Amino acid sequence: MNNLFIETDFGEIRCLENKGKGDVPTIFIHGFMGVADSWREVINSTGSHSLAVDVVGHGKSRFIDTEHPYTVEYWSNSINQLIKSKNLDKVNVCGYSMGGRLSIAFASQYPDSINKLILESSSLGINDVDERERRLIEDLDRCNQIENNLEKFVNTWESLPMFENQEIRNKIGFQEQRKHRLSHDSLQLSESLKLFSQGAMKSYIDEFTVFDFPIHLINGTEDVKYMDISNRMSTQNKNVNIHSVDSGHNVHLERPNIFIDIIKDILNSN
Repeated sequence: MNNLFIETDFGEIRCLENKGKGDVPTIFIHGFMGVADSWREVINSTGSHSLAVDVVGHGKSRFIDTEHPYTVEYWSNSINQLIKSKNLDKVNVCGYSMGGRLSIAFASQYPDSINKLILESSSLGINDVDERERRLIEDLDRCNQIENNLEKFVNTWESLPMFENQEIRNKIGFQEQRKHRLSHDSLQLSESLKLFSQGAMKSYIDEFTVFDFPIHLINGTEDVKYMDISNRMSTQNKNVNIHSVDSGHNVHLERPNIFIDIIKDILNSN
């Protein structure tokens, strides 16, 4: 597996590449506080051509100027720059949680680049303006917590109910995840949350309804909130397929073997 650094509008974006089989590669996008390495087991096991990125502000992908008024469009452009640097035409994009929303943002800006869109435990964003404002206030408070004491914030984050069975089901994966979370630069991570908060990003309901490519939603049945969101999303686009797994929010960590089988089936389907 190769480490790549691609020059983008943000600066350098770090990627992991597995040059496996398949004409259409898959780009994997992690969730909040994740890193490209969060996908190592998945991309090793699928055996297909895969690229996993460190989302800007995470891992080794950094904002070159934390005072610059970046937008989500910069993010979409950075993925397009990655695709162009590899001389690719179509890609599959698989995003988890926050990474799912970023995948949707990219797909809405560059729909002709999408072969298949795979969303794990994700949403289209918050449609209600007042609710979106409340979420932004909450996330800005989280940013302050991150900058003041990252380890304390990680402890609080890991205690959320939607993550409660992770350590039980995959202790090694959970410990590796925690190591990655604690390795972040606090200021960079905070800037990433300010930019990619559900309170800062728009809702992509209108764009989603006209996506004209296969869409696969993967969810844990214990994650009732996001199961409900996926069920609503399935009514908003005829191309949606839902895959439900006995799991919490992070299916690829809690049930890696099942998740990998689902990804293989999706990539091999017409």
